[in-house]
Amino acid sequence: DLDRELAWLSNTIIFEDTSLASAMSVLEARFGVSIIIRNPAITKCKISGTYKNESLAHILDAIKFSTGVEITGKDGSILIDGKGCENQ
Repeated sequence: DLDRELAWLSNTIIFEDTSLASAMSVLEARFGVSIIIRNPAITKCKISGTYKNESLAHILDAIKFSTGVEITGKDGSILIDGKGCENQ
Protein backbone atom coordinates (compact mmCIF):
# COMPACT_ATOMS: atom_id res chain seq x y z
CA ASP A 1 0.00 0.00 0.00
CA LEU A 2 1.54 3.29 -1.15
CA ASP A 3 0.07 5.28 1.75
CA ARG A 4 1.81 3.05 4.28
CA GLU A 5 5.09 3.16 2.36
CA LEU A 6 5.09 6.97 2.27
CA ALA A 7 3.68 7.52 5.77
CA TRP A 8 7.11 8.17 7.26
CA LEU A 9 7.36 11.32 5.13
CA SER A 10 4.50 12.84 7.14
CA ASN A 11 5.71 11.41 10.48
CA THR A 12 2.86 8.90 10.47
CA ILE A 13 2.87 5.30 11.66
CA ILE A 14 0.19 3.02 10.24
CA PHE A 15 -0.57 -0.41 11.65
CA GLU A 16 -3.17 -2.48 9.77
CA ASP A 17 -3.74 -5.89 11.31
CA THR A 18 -0.06 -5.84 12.31
CA SER A 19 1.38 -8.37 14.74
CA LEU A 20 2.49 -6.93 18.07
CA ALA A 21 6.02 -8.17 17.38
CA SER A 22 6.20 -6.31 14.05
CA ALA A 23 4.67 -3.17 15.53
CA MET A 24 7.23 -3.14 18.34
CA SER A 25 10.05 -3.44 15.79
CA VAL A 26 8.69 -0.38 14.00
CA LEU A 27 8.47 1.57 17.27
CA GLU A 28 11.99 0.53 18.29
CA ALA A 29 13.38 1.85 15.01
CA ARG A 30 11.30 5.03 14.98
CA PHE A 31 11.91 6.06 18.59
CA GLY A 32 15.33 4.49 19.22
CA VAL A 33 14.21 2.41 22.19
CA SER A 34 14.51 -1.21 23.27
CA ILE A 35 11.19 -3.04 23.60
CA ILE A 36 11.09 -6.49 25.15
CA ILE A 37 8.04 -8.75 24.82
CA ARG A 38 8.21 -11.03 27.84
CA ASN A 39 5.39 -13.44 26.95
CA PRO A 40 5.80 -15.03 23.50
CA ALA A 41 2.03 -15.72 23.42
CA ILE A 42 1.34 -12.05 22.76
CA THR A 43 3.75 -11.57 19.84
CA LYS A 44 1.09 -12.54 17.30
CA CYS A 45 -1.64 -10.31 18.74
CA LYS A 46 -2.88 -7.99 15.99
CA ILE A 47 -3.23 -4.23 16.20
CA SER A 48 -4.48 -1.52 13.88
CA GLY A 49 -4.19 2.23 14.13
CA THR A 50 -2.81 5.37 12.54
CA TYR A 51 -0.58 7.68 14.56
CA LYS A 52 0.43 11.04 13.13
CA ASN A 53 2.98 13.06 15.11
CA GLU A 54 2.19 11.00 18.22
CA SER A 55 4.55 10.37 21.12
CA LEU A 56 5.74 6.87 21.94
CA ALA A 57 3.86 7.06 25.25
CA HIS A 58 0.59 7.85 23.46
CA ILE A 59 1.03 5.00 20.96
CA LEU A 60 1.88 2.52 23.73
CA ASP A 61 -1.16 3.66 25.75
CA ALA A 62 -3.39 3.01 22.73
CA ILE A 63 -1.87 -0.44 22.24
CA LYS A 64 -2.28 -1.21 25.94
CA PHE A 65 -5.93 -0.15 25.81
CA SER A 66 -6.76 -2.14 22.69
CA THR A 67 -4.92 -5.36 23.59
CA GLY A 68 -4.95 -5.52 27.38
CA VAL A 69 -1.18 -6.04 27.59
CA GLU A 70 0.86 -4.61 30.43
CA ILE A 71 3.53 -2.05 29.51
CA THR A 72 6.23 -0.92 31.94
CA GLY A 73 9.62 0.72 31.73
CA LYS A 74 12.72 -0.74 33.35
CA ASP A 75 16.42 0.00 33.03
CA GLY A 76 15.96 2.06 29.86
CA SER A 77 13.82 -0.59 28.16
CA ILE A 78 10.10 -1.01 27.66
CA LEU A 79 8.68 -4.33 28.83
CA ILE A 80 5.46 -5.75 27.41
CA ASP A 81 3.75 -8.63 29.15
CA GLY A 82 0.32 -10.15 29.62
CA LYS A 83 -1.78 -13.24 29.10
CA GLY A 84 -2.77 -12.52 25.55
CA CYS A 85 -4.91 -10.08 23.67
CA GLU A 86 -8.42 -9.19 24.71
CA ASN A 87 -9.34 -8.27 21.14
CA GLN A 88 -8.25 -11.56 19.59
